[in-house]
Parts: sequence; C-alpha cells; structure tokens
Amino acid sequence: RSATASEQSATQSVIPRGVARTLTVTGPTSLTETDADLESGNYTVTLTGTAFAAATTVTWTVTNVSTADADFAAASDRSGTVSFGDGDGDGSTQSFTLTVAGDNLNEAAESFTVQVSVADASADDGTAYGAAAMTAIADDDPINVAVTAASATVSEGGNAVVNVNLGAIPSRDISVAYTLGNTAGATDVDAIVSGPGADLSDPGGGSIDITAAGGVATGTITLALAADNRNEAAETFTVAIAASGIAGAHGTATVAGGGMQTFTIAASDPITYSIARAAGTPATVNEGASAAFTVTLAGAGAGSAAAITVPYTVAGSGSYNVASGARGGNLTIAAGQSGGTISLALPSSDSLGAAAADQTLIVTLGAPPTVASGGGSVTRGSPASAQVAVNFLDAAHSFTLAGPAASIDETDADANTTYTVAHTGPAILAAQDIVVTWAVTHGSTADADFSGGSAPTGTVTFTSADATDQDFDIGIAGDTLNEADETFTIAFGIAAANMAAVTMNGGANLPSDLAVTIADNDDLSVNIAFADASVAEDAAAGTGFAITLTGMRSGDVTVPFTLSGLSGGEYAIDAQTSPPANTAALAIASGGAGGTVVFESADSNSFTVSISLTDDNLNEATEELTVTGGALAAAGGIAYASANNGVDSVMITDTDAITVSIAAPSPATVDEGGTAEFPVTLSGAGAGSAAAITVNYTAAWADAAFTTGVFTDLDGGSITIAAGDTMGN
Repeated sequence: RSATASEQSATQSVIPRGVARTLTVTGPTSLTETDADLESGNYTVTLTGTAFAAATTVTWTVTNVSTADADFAAASDRSGTVSFGDGDGDGSTQSFTLTVAGDNLNEAAESFTVQVSVADASADDGTAYGAAAMTAIADDDPINVAVTAASATVSEGGNAVVNVNLGAIPSRDISVAYTLGNTAGATDVDAIVSGPGADLSDPGGGSIDITAAGGVATGTITLALAADNRNEAAETFTVAIAASGIAGAHGTATVAGGGMQTFTIAASDPITYSIARAAGTPATVNEGASAAFTVTLAGAGAGSAAAITVPYTVAGSGSYNVASGARGGNLTIAAGQSGGTISLALPSSDSLGAAAADQTLIVTLGAPPTVASGGGSVTRGSPASAQVAVNFLDAAHSFTLAGPAASIDETDADANTTYTVAHTGPAILAAQDIVVTWAVTHGSTADADFSGGSAPTGTVTFTSADATDQDFDIGIAGDTLNEADETFTIAFGIAAANMAAVTMNGGANLPSDLAVTIADNDDLSVNIAFADASVAEDAAAGTGFAITLTGMRSGDVTVPFTLSGLSGGEYAIDAQTSPPANTAALAIASGGAGGTVVFESADSNSFTVSISLTDDNLNEATEELTVTGGALAAAGGIAYASANNGVDSVMITDTDAITVSIAAPSPATVDEGGTAEFPVTLSGAGAGSAAAITVNYTAAWADAAFTTGVFTDLDGGSITIAAGDTMGN
C-alpha cells in the first residue's frame, strides 16, 4: 500500500565540477511500522541541469542511522539503481520503492537515509549531489501490560499462576512489579510462601523480568500457597500491577484492564462431626444418673475451626420417646477445639409418673451446624447417633460396703484387711447370679504396698441360694520404712458378661468407690547431743554435736538447728569440705548462728556438726552453748527423741584466770605519821580484760608491842581495781 507519510523534495546547491548537473533524491519523511504488513515508500531521483551525454546508471543506497537489515523486507532493499537516458535533461526523474518490514517489537524510533551516486564514477563528467533523503520509522508496538489467571480459583498447597502479557515483544529487558493485597474478608495473603522476586511482608509483592533475549511478550508469576490444615471459608487475594511499576519499555508503558487479577483460595480442610457414647458412660446407666456423649470433629482441619454449634435431638423408647416431650439442644464446640461433650441428666421412673421397664435413650446429631465467621465446610459424618440403655431401679438390688474405717494402720508385717459387701433387695433369680467386681486402683500407693506385689482385684458372687453378705480381703504389705501416708481406691462394678443377669434381676445399685488411706507406723526419731558436757574455750578440737536418726527412711530428712548462749565471735560452725560419700549435707545459715542438715536416702544415719571455739583472753564466767532443733521434715512421721526433745548444751569453761599479788612499798621505810603505799598487781591471760575487781587485805604490826586498836587503821580494808586496769595501790 502507499506510504502514509508525505513525500518531500530536498535539493541542495550544485557544487560545480565542470558540468552544471545535480542529482537529488527525495522521499517520505516517515513511514509507520505495522505488526505484519509491509510498509512501502516511493523515492524520486531528480536530474537538474545538463543532461547526461549517454545513458547513465545511478545507484541509490540506504545508509543506516538506527536501522538493521531486519527492518527491511529484504536485504536487497537496501540498495538499487535507476537509469537516465542520453536524452534525459533538466527535470527528468526516475523512481524506486523501499519496503519496511513490520513486526510486533517494542523498540525506539528508527531512521535511515538514502543517497545517490553515478554508478560508474570514471565515466562521470562531473555530477553534483543534493542532500540525502532521511526517513523515520515510527514504532507501533507500545508496552500495554495485561494480567490474567491460568485459573482464578486455587487450592491451598497449590500455585496461583498469573500470566503477564506485555502486548509487544521487548527489544530490551522489561521489569514488571506486582503487589499482593487482600480483598474484603480475605486473610490468606500471609499464606503465600514464595513468588518471583517476592517480598511477602505486608503489603507484599515482587517483580518479574521478561528479557529481550527470550523473544516473547509473555511471562508468568507463580505464587506458591501454604497448606495450613485450617478449616476456613474461601478467601481471596489480588495480584496487581501499575504503569509506574513497569521499567525498561520504549515509549510510555500502560496497563490494560485495570491491571489486577483476583484469586479465590477455595474453602479448605473440611470437617465432619460424629457422636459416640463417652468413655466414662457405660452401655447401661441407672435412672437418675447422667449419660455423656462425645461429639468429635474429624478431618484435616479438626482442631483449627472457628466455633461450631451442632444441634441434637434426644429421643428413645417407652417413657423416653418424644411422646413424653421432645428433648434436644445445641452443643457449641469452641474455636480451636476438636470436640465437645453432651451431658444429660436422666430422670427417674418416679419423675415419669410410674414404674417403667428398661428403656433406650438415643441422641441424634442434626444438620447443618452453625459455623462462626471464617469457618469452612462442616458436615455431619457417621455415626450420627449414639445410645445408652436406661435401667429403672424400682425393684433393684442394692449393695453396700462395710469394713474398716477409711484409714488403716500399716504394720511391720503383712496383714489382711477384710471388707464386706452387704446385699439388700428382692430375691436373686435362680441361675441369674449377680457378680460384683472390685478392684484397687493406686492413688499414691505402688504395687509393692500390697501383699501380692500388685494392686489386687476380685469378685464377690450373690446367688439365689446365697444372697447374704460376702467378704473379700486386701493384703497390705508391712515394712519398717518411714514414708508418707499412702492412698488407694476400691472401685466396684459389674462384669460385662454378667450384665444380662443384672438386668434380669431388675438392676443393681453398687457401693460407691471407697478411698482408703494407709497410715504409716514407722516414725523416725531424731536425737541431738553434744559430745562433751563441758569444754575449755581454748580447746584446739573445739566441740560439736551429733544429729542421729533412728529408723528406716524412704526420702530426704531435713533437720534445722539454731545455736544460742554465746556471742557470734566466740564460736564458728565448721563448713563441710570434700565430704565423703553417703554423708549428710550441712548448710550454714546466714550469720552463722544455725543451719540445716539434710539426710538423703543413701546417707548414713548420723552427722556431727563441728564447732570451733575462740580463746578470747577475757576473764569471764563459765558459759553455756545450746543447740535447739527446728521443725523437722521427712516423707513420714518424725519427732525428736524424748531424752532431750531436740535441745542440748555444752558448758564452755574460761581459761583466762587472773593472779593477784602485792609488793613492798617504795620507799620501804616511812616516818610515823607518813603513808606507806603497797602496789597490788593483776597478772595472767585475763589481766586487763576483767570487770572491776575488789581485793580485800589485812594489816598487822610485825612488832607485837603494838597491839591492835592502838592504830586502828592497820586493821585492813579493800582496794578496787577498775575494769580494764591491771594495778592499784
């Protein structure tokens, strides 16, 4: 088809070469590329001035500016010739056509020039050439990005695939950014675990590159979805692009159709619910008792669902059918739970107005359930109903337990304890014996606490010939071990094989479970005693007291103690250093005035607390150091020995004696009427540390001629040496 752009002529001034002749080429200033068709342009070579002397061939040539061979229909289109005859003069023209190839490649605008020359330059007699013709090729392939989904509905654990179409093949690499978002009610953008170039933090997104080397206009974004095993409704998320997120395009990039694709993540992890008789509810229950039924959620999403409310109805035979009043209700299973329990209190026959034969109670689950917001598919499964037999007891047999009190004393040797099951009620039917089972279940006991080495079980049988009381024994193992009181429970039941006989007899009321305590009889005795009755304060070995346990122990024993009577600086409790194996552990209290001794089960039964004494060089009276035991702790009973009830003392004797001496006066001779002063001196380790000391003295004349009474001041007296002093006169 003809060129779409105007053609123009451009003539340049002739450069004289001896002949006034100019060749000028003109053509369209622009051609528009198409996707597939060829676009042609007509070019004209015009001769101005002197005609050629002979027929002349003129060559035209395309000179690239920004084109390539592929931009033309054929490589031969890049050059050619036209011919002028020997008579062609001024104004003569010759034409040729250039064809541009179409493509769908997004590329920059291109251009080329066309120049002419005389083919045989040696025969040219001097031709000048006008300006070359320049033509632009306008690209018609803009980037217009569209997004579509391979499938708009996807499943958890699968892939969401977004097809990205640029609308044109890129001539250079194109990057397309995308963002992820929620639509109303959606929560699963966080469930996208990977994607190309993705940053999955809120709001999340990534980018995809479509390369020029690939030669295609399309790419895909593949988003991997997590499988969360969570029961939930269908959710949606979006993948969106914007023109501002397209990089690398020639020209202005645009987005088609809003640039957004919405995906729906199908409802996942469906749940079914079913019902069964609860584990603690027997197949037959007595009137006036209760029956429990367990509703269980099953499926991959069980335990992850929103709150589910399941309707149910209660019906049955006889007095329990709907004629006596339809019953039912709703069970709400809380979010995150995998089931719930329906508990029904059963009426007695009296409440129904009359005695009745045994009945069947049936609980049936309804549908559909009510699922809280955000929940997924929940349907009723199988079984959808469960039942119990209801035993009416108007003429039932009753069994009660008689025996020792709920607490029995342990002995040092094995001993049996006898229990009696008493029967009241109507006569037992012939050949329909009632067998009552009993079994011991451990509380804090162990198998070794029973004579047989395991928790005992047994039966008592009531027959038509012997419906009187029946006894059974439980053997308690004796020991001499100090331990905590222990508990066990005696539970009663009816053997499954005997249930039909019980039903034939009109039912049976069994004894209530009995909780029994075994009281330990092996109390520990603790004695605390000093090794010495008295000890000198300067004794190098110091003193100490022994803590001695009497009895076998099953666990740790803790004996706290405090010391009193001396000041803190006069003694110190010796710490343990590298104690031998099987030795109790000593912990000294802060301040050093006491501590705690812990005997572990493997330790020896005696431990000595050593005490270092301080020789204080003080003259003082004898002192008393007392140890007092604190609150004892053991697995069983424990008490201080009655000999001293956990209190003992040692006397600390003083070693700092003082000697008093008197010396002659100085001068040794005094005149009558004068004064004679005799120095009195204290010596010994305690000298100078004592309290005030009063020393009595007597005076007498050496010469008997001086009789007492003549000089009464020689009769004697006392001198007081002040506290801390060592001398007086």
